[in-house]
Amino acid sequence: MGEQTPAGRTGRPEIDGLLDAAEHQALAELVVIGQAEDVVTRSRHAKLAAEHTALYARAQETDVEMQTASDSGDPAWIAAASTAQDRAWADFRHRSQGLIAEAQQLLAARLEHTTAALGQTGTAWADEAKARDALTGSSPDGPERVR
Repeated sequence: MGEQTPAGRTGRPEIDGLLDAAEHQALAELVVIGQAEDVVTRSRHAKLAAEHTALYARAQETDVEMQTASDSGDPAWIAAASTAQDRAWADFRHRSQGLIAEAQQLLAARLEHTTAALGQTGTAWADEAKARDALTGSSPDGPERVR
């Protein structure tokens, strides 16, 4: 008996070259990098959301304080509560813009990575198709015909 062909190989160098792992390795690397980035991105998104929620809660607290001051009728307390309320909502608006911008940047980076991974998938699959076509003697337009 002759030598056995290793698993995943055809024994035909011209075909095995098409099946070599270069494109699949590049895809695997993109996937692993994407998974790691996903963990970091999800964590950062959670922190951004928590910070946004805390800013909103602080601003809402000043609304309650303003209502309490208004109910008391004390002009000094009303003025102080109004100033605190204006500052809290201004801070909320200003900082929220930065938080939202960062979240959008993170999403854009994930989209860019996903686009690259999909492109690499297409390349890897195209190489597999070439190998399959070489093995079956067919072309992308269908099997070769004997005339």
